[in-house]
Amino acid sequence: MGRTIQVYTNAPVVELFVNGNLVGSKTVHWYSWAEFTNVTFEAGSVTAVAKSAGGASLVNHTRHTAGSATAIVLAVDVPNVAAGTGQALVLDGQDTGMVRAMVVDSRGTVVPSSAHAITFSVSTGPGRIIGVGNGDPACHENNKIAVRSAYHGLARAIVQVNMNSAMPASIRHRLAQIDSESGQYTVLVHPGDEENYSSLSEGIVVSASSPGLASANITIPVTNDIDRQNVLATASSWMS
Repeated sequence: MGRTIQVYTNAPVVELFVNGNLVGSKTVHWYSWAEFTNVTFEAGSVTAVAKSAGGASLVNHTRHTAGSATAIVLAVDVPNVAAGTGQALVLDGQDTGMVRAMVVDSRGTVVPSSAHAITFSVSTGPGRIIGVGNGDPACHENNKIAVRSAYHGLARAIVQVNMNSAMPASIRHRLAQIDSESGQYTVLVHPGDEENYSSLSEGIVVSASSPGLASANITIPVTNDIDRQNVLATASSWMS
């Protein structure tokens, strides 16, 4: 039985290739997509080529058949300069980032059939895992633990800084007077003690593991530069 492949693009024409062989060409109507039906599955690659009305190739995208899952690969989605979400997390006890876990085969291709349970942890640095997700709207797994099954080979961890050394000294002084956590949940760096915590400012190292897969680590950059890396400053630099 053939497969249905949908291609989304704002180009007027799309061509579809399976292992280099042309399947067909479709016109893309305004605010619509190209749909190819009864496409015979073949292991290898499928490529969509977007074309102009005059037939010039504009851009292409290729997906490869995945092999067996062998490893986890991590990426930092937030902060991410390319995505406009800043260069580093601010050490204000609140800033939060996102780490994406991808289950891949031996060639590095994401395995879309993977539902491996992935465990996230913070190996070193001023951070903690405060949540997980996988994009599956039907998934009822606990969002507040550090384990999540992959959905289409993907899972995500939400990582929050657990140290406050970036807020102005006057605010940290007042927090020290009223802090009900007593440093158990967030490390409050008292004014004048910043040098004693400098080693914790090298980044948050996040690890991900799953039985039978090679584990992975990635570092989320952190900073005390609250004036240039706060949310409003980041948004302003992205818009300018």
